[in-house]
Amino acid sequence: MEQHKLIITFFQLATSQKIDADLGPLIEPEPVTFSFDTFGWKVFFCSVLISIVLLTTFNLVRYVKNKYRRIAVKKLRSIIGEQNASNSQKLVIVNTLLKRVAIQVYGRKEVARLFGEDWMAFLESKCSKTSFIQHHTIFKNATFELNEISDFDLETVLLTTKKWIKYHAR
Repeated sequence: MEQHKLIITFFQLATSQKIDADLGPLIEPEPVTFSFDTFGWKVFFCSVLISIVLLTTFNLVRYVKNKYRRIAVKKLRSIIGEQNASNSQKLVIVNTLLKRVAIQVYGRKEVARLFGEDWMAFLESKCSKTSFIQHHTIFKNATFELNEISDFDLETVLLTTKKWIKYHAR
């Protein structure tokens, strides 16, 4: 068996050497030099440059359009830090802030007439990440009945308001 494998290997070696001798020496091409002067690189660099300009423009426009959100969140932070106001007063100011932001985005005709549960439903319809309907009684107690609300309730409403300001649909 081993002799059989040896004969086959010798035969393969002899035929490959004969084929190599018939073809001559292997000619290798010259190495290709690397250059950025080709057309493909120019197209690539132009497309990258155009993409950067478009992304920068898009982000700048979005930043400018969302300025009112940053201002509203800053105002919300100042409401939280207000030491002289009661929780009910803070909630009334938060409700006013929400109304101002909504009027700025959706227009006075659509927003100004809303109050109570309709107002909460409107806010909820414009942002899926918030649930104002469940806070309706907190707003009602603070705004109309002038009852004092707990710190926990105020904190919950403030977090919901911040989410709405950041994520509401335009």
